[in-house]
This record gives sequence, C-alpha cells and structure tokens, in this order.
Amino acid sequence: MICVILCGGAGSRLWPMSRDMYPKPFFELPDGKSLLHHAVETAGRMPQVREIILVANAKLRANAIVELNAMQVAVPIRYMFEPIGRNTAAAITMAAQDVAVRHGADEPMLIQAADHLIADVDALAAAVTRAVEIGRDQKRLVTFGITPTRPETEYGYIRHQGEEVLQFVEKPSAAVAIHYLADGGYLWNSGMFCFTAGTILAEMRTHSPDVAAAVERCYSASAMAPERNEATLDEMTFRRVPSNSIDYAVMEKSTNIAVVECDIGWNDIGSWRSLCELYPKNFEGNRVIGECDTFFINTRDTTIHASQKVVAVIGMRDVLICDTDDALLVTTFEQSNQLRQVYEALKQRKHESSVMHRRVKPPWGEFTVLHKGEKYKLKRLCVLPGATLSLQSHSQRSERWMIVTGEGVVTRDDEQIPVKTGDSVSIPVGAKHRVECTSLDPMEIIEVQMGDYLGEDDIVRYQDAYGR
Repeated sequence: MICVILCGGAGSRLWPMSRDMYPKPFFELPDGKSLLHHAVETAGRMPQVREIILVANAKLRANAIVELNAMQVAVPIRYMFEPIGRNTAAAITMAAQDVAVRHGADEPMLIQAADHLIADVDALAAAVTRAVEIGRDQKRLVTFGITPTRPETEYGYIRHQGEEVLQFVEKPSAAVAIHYLADGGYLWNSGMFCFTAGTILAEMRTHSPDVAAAVERCYSASAMAPERNEATLDEMTFRRVPSNSIDYAVMEKSTNIAVVECDIGWNDIGSWRSLCELYPKNFEGNRVIGECDTFFINTRDTTIHASQKVVAVIGMRDVLICDTDDALLVTTFEQSNQLRQVYEALKQRKHESSVMHRRVKPPWGEFTVLHKGEKYKLKRLCVLPGATLSLQSHSQRSERWMIVTGEGVVTRDDEQIPVKTGDSVSIPVGAKHRVECTSLDPMEIIEVQMGDYLGEDDIVRYQDAYGR
C-alpha cells in the first residue's frame, strides 16, 4: 500500500498562528512534534505500507524536507511538489497517476491529511485493513467515517447503512447536528480515503474528465523521475488543472462508494477550539500556550497564546487571545470561525502578516524582522554552523551586513570575503551574494535593507543547498 499525505491549505481559520509560509501542518504540538511529523509516523505504522508520498506546495519544499529528514522513518518517502494550490482532486489524481505508473493500477492507496491528528493508530490500522479489502477486491472508493461523539457543526457528515454510503451531507446547523447524533445513522466525514490507483483514476475520468485529462497532460510534461524520491510538477500545465475538492469532483457523484466506520481519536485541528483543546487547562478551563506570565481574574474557558509578555485577563468567558510579534487576535471561540474574512482581507491588501511571521525559520537558521520603514528594513539573521544561504541577488534593494557574533565567508559576485565579529559588508543592488557560517557557534548578523521595494519575493536564487 502507498500512503499519500496531503500537505496543503493556508490554514486561514488559525490565523495569526498560521501563515502561507507556515501553515498548520508545521505547528508544534505540546509533545514537541508537528502535525506533519505525526502524520508521517501514523502513515509509517499502517499495514503493509511500502512508500509514503507527500504532496505539498513547492514553497514549502525546504521546510518539509528538512523536517522529515530529521525523522527516522523506515518507509521510503517520495515528494511531489505543486507550483500552486489546486485543491484535493488534483493532488489525489496526480498521486494516483504516479502510483499507477510506478507500482501498477491495482496498488492500494491510503489518503491522509497532514493536519489531522489520530490518537488511536492501532484502531486506524484495523480500519485501513478493512478498507483495503473493499477497495482492492470490490474496486470501490472507500471513505472513513468517524463515530460522532458530539453534535458538531464544523464537520460534514455521511449518512450510511452499514458500509453503504447513502448520502454526503454538508455542515449542519446545531439543531440538525443534534438530530444526527440521536439518529445514529450519521458519521463525521474524515476526509480520509482508500482505493486502488486504477479505481480513482477511472472514477475521475467518469465524473470529472476535465480534471483527469489536465492531470494526465501535466504528468506527461513533468519531470517525475521515478528513480528519485522527488517530483516537481510542470507549472504551465499544472496551472490549467481545474481547482476542485475530491468530494465535489467524485465522491458526491459516484455510486461506487463504501464507508468504514471507525473510532480512532480523530481531530482535524480545523479551528482554534480544537487546537487549544490539545493543551492542559486549569480548574476554571483556562489555558496558556507559550512562555508568558498570565493573570486570570474572574475568567473562565479562556486561552492565551503569547510569549515574553505579561497578560492579564479580567471578566472574560470563552475568549481566545493570540499575540504574535506582528499581530494580535482577540475573539470569542464562538466567533472565531469568521477569521477567514480577516485572512482574505489581509491577502487583498498584500499584507505580510498573511504570508509569514516576523520570525521565520528557513533551513539555514532563522531571521527576525526587527523594524520596517518606508524604504528600509532591519533584520536579525542567525546562521547555523556549517549552514549557508542561497546564492542570490535582489533587483530592488541593497543590503549591508554587520557580523555581531561568529565567523564566516561572504560571497559577493566574484569575491570571497572572510568575516568575523565586528566586520561589515555592503551588498549592492543586483550583486550575487551569500554567506556561510564557518564557526562552531551560530553566526549572528544584523542586516539593513534599503530600496523602493523590500518584499521577500524580490529574490533570484542561482544556487541553493536546500533546493528552493
């Protein structure tokens, strides 16, 4: 069996923690592991898994590879990178095309999401065993239905009779969700699936031929490199693939569907409430995420997410406070589902807080935006021992680097400049440059950018050890 992990989505419902360049699969949970880490561990424990395919946006390539390389995964991992997001139908169909070519049309596939958390992996493995039997022997599409534990309005539902799917139901109102729970004939739609590569490809050609045909053209045009563990999709043809979810593309249209009911401790971390519930609470239901001094007075069921600050909350009920370096969110949990509106407004304004945090951790270390003016930006860079930035240039800004601690070598066009604590180097507009840390301790640099445009996308990379 091949396990396919979908690592996409902006996680707009979890802003300001989630950003385009730091979506929720990379969130660190209380146990110190990310959701992606948990997803890969879970996939590796599935029965007879021979390979894991991670499908992710190309902009997350370095983060994904660095994180998974740090894990000790016994199962081979293959990476498939999309130039832009095209929703789950395209991602799953592309993975199925790849599996069919490399392993054959009868190869079973398990589809998981990188941002779902499974508490009972053994129960999932038992459910997967049954799903593989149905998918392989009966040539059916199998979905996993979660046994409901409460009247939930944030999930879609599956109306079923045994393993037969009768209807897919959209997110219900509170009253309808209560009815579904009492009825007993409804399951939560987990968004996890199992089928053979040939079955899903045939169903896609029947119910969404436009997606299937566009995916086939893109696959043929892409450098899939079967002998390697990485595939980057052709951007021009991938942009022509229609964007659609697997539910709308095929699951809600096909009559060839079965469901396996399971109780696996499933959590899709789809809201701030579900994320906060992973953390311990005090006797009044209050939670603290991060290293901050907190004072709760006459306050219940409230969560503070902050660091390095004193936060006092007085007279609040069911409130979320999330304080990051560049954004502050204050909302009730009940109203937090409107966060998507904030995120979309920030995207329209091209505000950096929708894209990245002020503190960013690229593969070579980290950088923090300290201050930004109209035509200048001040940053702190920390380069890990032995690490190197990409060889790059900027067309709209110059830079000046002051070495605060550590030693290294700065490349500036054809020059190789040794630097140590106290040295500074100027990088003119358009110059090819990079820095390498040669000391045993991290190298700290204060960077001053000056120019008419200071966005992080003003960069041309010529060489990069991390494949960005």
